[in-house]
Amino acid sequence: MVHDEKKFKVKDIVEFVCDKCDISSQTTLKIVRSKRKKFGIDLCNACAYVRGASIRPQNTKEYWSNVDIKMKHSDTMKTCESYYEALKTRNISGEKNGMYKKLHSTETKEKMSSSRKGKIQSKETIEKRVTKIKEINKLKLIEKNFIDVNKQIRGYLHSEIDWYGRIYERDNYKCKKCNSGGRLDAHHVVPLSKIIKELTEGKKFETELEKYNYLITESRILDKDLENGVTLCRKCHREIHKNWGSHNQ
Repeated sequence: MVHDEKKFKVKDIVEFVCDKCDISSQTTLKIVRSKRKKFGIDLCNACAYVRGASIRPQNTKEYWSNVDIKMKHSDTMKTCESYYEALKTRNISGEKNGMYKKLHSTETKEKMSSSRKGKIQSKETIEKRVTKIKEINKLKLIEKNFIDVNKQIRGYLHSEIDWYGRIYERDNYKCKKCNSGGRLDAHHVVPLSKIIKELTEGKKFETELEKYNYLITESRILDKDLENGVTLCRKCHREIHKNWGSHNQ
């Protein structure tokens, strides 16, 4: 029970007596009322945990320490069609998120950090996350109706077909001009911007994204035989590009 409950606000710290063990505790009035609504009486954290475990054992750590139960639950969720359908329409953004305008305590952050230490994500998990990030970024670009085509093409050549890495490997990681093995660049013999200009000249595109999707299918852009690439050290690369660092390309 809480003494003089009416004079407190829901965020005020109040002292109450547990109806189960008669121990006095302190917490916010909001939490007291929440437990009262759930259990019908005022309970301290220890008693609330015991009572909750008897009602819903799956809400306790002990329940999930059983490996067989965890595996059974995992297999059930993987084959549950209604679960995946619900995920498609689930919205936990903004005010609907339980942590909206809330911050984790230092203690919670330390617990989260320690629980993740030493864990290594599988290749499958990493690939899923990378794919998801790419999808999100593409959606953002579509919404803004703007992308830097030249920059995005270079990114595609790097991440999707490893054009730069294959140029280095072919040239044995040496500059083809001075044979240096220092800081290396993969140089386009015919500038990528010139190729893009020639391929898109006279063509009309609704958006920059449409132009990008067209270009990444062109053989001159993909350069599968690596005919338009050569490995250069940074010094030799700068000498070729006389306007290196200039905004007037």
